[in-house]
Amino acid sequence: MARLVGVSQPSVWGWVHRLGKLPAEHVLKVEEATGISRHVLRPDIYPQDTKAAPDPTNADRYNGVRA
Repeated sequence: MARLVGVSQPSVWGWVHRLGKLPAEHVLKVEEATGISRHVLRPDIYPQDTKAAPDPTNADRYNGVRA
């Protein structure tokens, strides 16, 4: 992990044992190097978008019905 993000091994130890999370400035590097989504690494910074996309078949369902 330390080599992936260009920091010392004691720095990574500190993240795990003191911070308990990956520092924000390293999230994108770790995502790129490991394939682990930023949403998994830091959901507090990169929340998963849970909004459903609009259904295009119902988009204009009431168009023209209202006066």
